[in-house]
Amino acid sequence: MIDLYTKGQANLAGQFVMAELREPDEETEVLVTADARYGLRLDRVIELNAPEVSTQTDPSERTRLDFATPGSLNNLRWHAEPRQPPQSGEIEIRVRATGLNFRDLMYAMGMLSDEAVEDGFAGAALGLECAGDVVRVGSDVTDFKVGSAVVCFGKACFASHVTTQTTAVAPMPPGWTYEEAATVPGVFFTVYYALNHLAGLRRGEKLLIHGAAGGSGWRQSSTRGSAGRRSSPRPVPRRNGTFCACSASSTSWIPGASRLPTKS
Repeated sequence: MIDLYTKGQANLAGQFVMAELREPDEETEVLVTADARYGLRLDRVIELNAPEVSTQTDPSERTRLDFATPGSLNNLRWHAEPRQPPQSGEIEIRVRATGLNFRDLMYAMGMLSDEAVEDGFAGAALGLECAGDVVRVGSDVTDFKVGSAVVCFGKACFASHVTTQTTAVAPMPPGWTYEEAATVPGVFFTVYYALNHLAGLRRGEKLLIHGAAGGSGWRQSSTRGSAGRRSSPRPVPRRNGTFCACSASSTSWIPGASRLPTKS
């Protein structure tokens, strides 16, 4: 990918592109200006003129990722704020890993307004699912203990600590990493709600999955039980009952999908 910045020198754009095509190298994404050529690099840097951030946080505080102005990921900042003690039916979790959803990206970049997300479980905040260890429990909580590894939905999960309802928490299965567990809640609940609650899918029915290469699509294509046969309009491995995998760029998949068997 070639990104051109030729402000005031638009006549140079063609020259820059031709130079990249004539002399390719190992770079896959470059930014070309009139003065320099830049490639992607990841390194640890100290931002000039940035406020000093202490690595020693107050035990009564948590750090949380947020932004004052949406539109650029450069506006993301870590903030210190008081930790919320768990109330009745709540637990506090020390976050080990947080799931990054497209919702978070769109919200941070200003593509979703506060009004579009404020009525959701996580509200107008970054991060809605995470995995970690229980550090405090509410007075009436008996099904989770301090030290238990859990996975959960919560508000503002891009944080050092999260307080959430026990009804949104589940024990982390043995053998799972925190990173693996943090990717599960949103995708699995989306699929369960869509197929079982909304669609009422029954064994023997056909399921058309658009975008099966994505997180929810993969989960749907591997769902067993009520769905006896599935078809997908995207290229995915034919497993777990997926009988037809095709391209969604045309309607050529329709005749084949309509002839799929319906018996288990």
